[in-house]
Amino acid sequence: MTESSSTRRVMGTTASVIVHGADASASRCFDRLDELEARWSRFLPDSELSRLNRAAGHLTVVSPDLFRLVDHLVAAHRWTEGRFDPTLHDQLVAWGYDRTYRELADDPSQEVIASIPEHEDRCAEITLIPTASTVLLPAGTHLDPGGLGKGLAGDIVAAEAIAAGADGVLVEIGGDVVTRGTAPDGGAWRIAVPANESSDEQIIELHDGAVATSDTAVRQWSRGGSRHQHVLDPLTAAPLTERITATVIAGAGWWAEAVATAAVISQSRRDGWLDAATAERLGTIAFVTEHERVDV
Repeated sequence: MTESSSTRRVMGTTASVIVHGADASASRCFDRLDELEARWSRFLPDSELSRLNRAAGHLTVVSPDLFRLVDHLVAAHRWTEGRFDPTLHDQLVAWGYDRTYRELADDPSQEVIASIPEHEDRCAEITLIPTASTVLLPAGTHLDPGGLGKGLAGDIVAAEAIAAGADGVLVEIGGDVVTRGTAPDGGAWRIAVPANESSDEQIIELHDGAVATSDTAVRQWSRGGSRHQHVLDPLTAAPLTERITATVIAGAGWWAEAVATAAVISQSRRDGWLDAATAERLGTIAFVTEHERVDV
C-alpha cells in the first residue's frame, strides 16, 4: 500500500497531511492547499478574496472555490444566529490584526488604536447567484474567513484525495483535523481531543469527520501597550477578554470551526446558546472551558 506524508507551513500555520492508497501524494494535497490560500487569504492583496472585498457593492464573478467559501461563511453565520460573523474584517484590521500572525509577532511596536469602525451585521444581505458563480457583498462589507477557511480547505483536499483513489487521508492545519476514509492500518483515525478543566484528554475514532479548537489565547498581539485576542464579539466589535477554549467534533472541518468560534462567543456572553440539545441539533459534540481572565 502506498503511503505519503508531509508537514510544512501553509495558510499562516503548520500543516500535516497523511494519505494512503492508490497513487497517494501528500505533495499534491499541499499544492491544492497553496492554491486555496492564494484564493482565500485576506493577507494577500492579489488574492481573489481581496479583490472581492475591494469590489463590495458590485456583482462579482468568482471561482467555484471562492463561491463555495462565501456560501459556507453565510451558512455558518445563519446557523449560529450571528455568533460566527465573517464581516468583522475591518474591525480586526483596526485592532491591529492587519498582517499574518507571524508578522504581528515580529512587530510589537504598533501604534495606539485611533478608532474602531462601527460594525453593522450585513452578512444576511450578501447575495449569492450559484448559476453564475457570482457574489454581491453589500457596499462597505469585507470578509474575513477566519478558521472556517482552514477547515473548508481541509474538507476540500481530503475529499479530492479520496475521489482520486486514496483509501484514507488526514489533513491537519494548525492543530485542527479533517479525516476521510480509513487510517493506514485499515481502521479509524485516532484523534486526541485536548484535556480541559472538566475532562482528561480523550482519544476519538473518526472515519469521516473533523475536530477543531478555538482558543482565544492562541493568537494575541500588542497594540497601544495592550494585549488583544483574535476573537471579536460581533455585538461589540471588540476582542474578548476571557481565556476560553472550545473544541468541537463534527462531520466537516468548516462546520467544526464555525461552531467552535460561536461556542467561544456564546460562553463569553453567558447566553446559554450551545447547550447539549443545540449541540446535538447542529450535529456536533462540544467541549467548552473558561479559564482565567486575560489582562488587556
